[in-house]
Amino acid sequence: MPSSFDLRTPAAEQQFAREWETMITGLDEHPSVVLWIAFNENWGRPTAAFQSAIVDRARALDPTRPVIDASGSVRRANSDMVDFHDYGKDLARYQLQAPKRARWIGEYGGLTLRVPGHLWRPARGFRRAVRTPDGLVREYRALTDQVNGAPGLSGYVYTQLYDVERELNGLMTYDRLTKVPPERIAAVNRGSR
Repeated sequence: MPSSFDLRTPAAEQQFAREWETMITGLDEHPSVVLWIAFNENWGRPTAAFQSAIVDRARALDPTRPVIDASGSVRRANSDMVDFHDYGKDLARYQLQAPKRARWIGEYGGLTLRVPGHLWRPARGFRRAVRTPDGLVREYRALTDQVNGAPGLSGYVYTQLYDVERELNGLMTYDRLTKVPPERIAAVNRGSR
């Protein structure tokens, strides 16, 4: 769901709930939707009761897909998955033998490779700078291998596919030029060398 910056009033909660329901009923037939995520981190500062109610409403509207209450933040008991955001180097710390709920890394990476002439505007990098395409693949592999090898982790989402305005951590530039050949990233994802 697109993030709200302030959910502290009943009117804001009602508007969010209407938009949430409209989104779910409008997109529920799309095969590319694999799960519903209500909140990004703690943006909007939803109350515990509202956060749980939003998850329950999604589940009532679409019982076929998992629901995450807050990606990378406060986790309520009714969330189907535990979702972590971590831009550090130790992603294996999230491994857990036989977790009670599915666990995944909902955001990781943040590797910045600048491609001159393909920036939205000059900006700072997002998390960690790399200097070459080979450096990007090397760092991507170091992080992704940890997630692929960690017991109890069900998946991951790399941040991010494209550079977006001032965030330069995409695998492609703002204007969709690949920074590294996609087959090299695919090989990492498959665990190939």
